[in-house]
Amino acid sequence: MIRKIIATAAIVLLAQAYLFLNILPAVIAFLLLIYLLYICLEFNPKIEAERDLPEKLYDGVRTKARLRIKNLTRKDYIVRIKERLPEGFFSEEPEFVLGKMEERSVDYWIIPSRGVYRIKGPEIHVGDIRGILKKKFQLDSLKEVEVLPSVEKLREEAKADANIRLSRKSRLGTSVEFESLRKFQIGDDSRRIDWKASVRLGELIVREFLKEWEGDVYIALDVGREMRKGKPSKLDYAISLIYQISMALKEKSSVWFFTMSSVLERF
Repeated sequence: MIRKIIATAAIVLLAQAYLFLNILPAVIAFLLLIYLLYICLEFNPKIEAERDLPEKLYDGVRTKARLRIKNLTRKDYIVRIKERLPEGFFSEEPEFVLGKMEERSVDYWIIPSRGVYRIKGPEIHVGDIRGILKKKFQLDSLKEVEVLPSVEKLREEAKADANIRLSRKSRLGTSVEFESLRKFQIGDDSRRIDWKASVRLGELIVREFLKEWEGDVYIALDVGREMRKGKPSKLDYAISLIYQISMALKEKSSVWFFTMSSVLERF
């Protein structure tokens, strides 16, 4: 940007010198062009770099990446790191000054998205200390990483997503839904006596309520090709449902599971 401004200013000054027959703008333009040429000839950054990234990451959890970089010249440079990440990833873009012949490690954060990916090396933008010239280096590396589901994130999703949560907790006990009347028996709760029916029939009558029971849980999982499409994908929902299954098992409910694509595959 600054280089373009200097070049544009030099052209304007040359035009002014020609139109108004004034030598001073031409001299200034010539000095600007000489200065720009000197900077271009002087600017020749050389670096060595290596990026470290864990092989296993966790969905939505900040992960530390580390770049080791060495300046092979006797000039100071401004360095900016720009990751080339898959869709759904987020990353910091650290910027720092790298001194002459300096070797340093830079830590920054990457937030991944669930799946298995091949991640290319980052772009390293190196600029002169004046901010006039820049050169882009591409770190030649390819790393395969697996992004696993985060248990904490699954818990949050299970609480927040009304479409996949259980409508109410199944538990042993007595509901408030009326079922029938019957004769009073020793040991019955006196609070359940229906006094109107007892007066009408001439004997103690109690209200019987429906019993709640531990319901069976069925989860249908599509294992076809479309599972990974979209954000969030069907696979994301499937993993959240698996978490629901684990919660049902923890509460000692019976759980049934089957998979399907175009046909029922397993039960």
